[in-house]
Amino acid sequence: INDLLDLSRIESGRLELVHEPFDFADVVTDVANLLHPVAEQKGIALRHECAPHSIPVVGDRRRSFQILLNLANNAVKFTERGTVDIVVRLDEARVVAAVRDTGIGIRPDQLPNLFEAFRQLDASARRHYEGTGLGLHLSKKLLAILGGTIVVESVQGVGSTFTFTLPVNAP
Repeated sequence: INDLLDLSRIESGRLELVHEPFDFADVVTDVANLLHPVAEQKGIALRHECAPHSIPVVGDRRRSFQILLNLANNAVKFTERGTVDIVVRLDEARVVAAVRDTGIGIRPDQLPNLFEAFRQLDASARRHYEGTGLGLHLSKKLLAILGGTIVVESVQGVGSTFTFTLPVNAP
């Protein structure tokens, strides 16, 4: 419901952003700590790494957390064995965050529709993975508002890597 409300706010131009200093490395740790029990229960390794160890940013911490959580949660959800890695680095004036998994991957013909609202790649009645189909769409919209970008690389049966950037000083 919160994703739907956020999407409505974005579409109507009423999404309010906070512009404050925070450490993006803390966001990574918070997301990893939140998802660690789920990953552990599934028997997959959830690892995270930030270089440098502190990444000062001026922007909206809550929205940055929301984006990373959406991507990392999807990675854990679609990985049955192996690993999920969250790797963050600083590249000049941008944070570059990659969420890499050894999950089911995405077919090349599905990639163009990946960020559409309410789009689930497996829409069959016997679908194994639950969700609203809003997380990736909302993340892309939020990144655009925050001055960031997102790209995906995926090989079906091997895994996916979602990489997004955020400016160190939000516009």
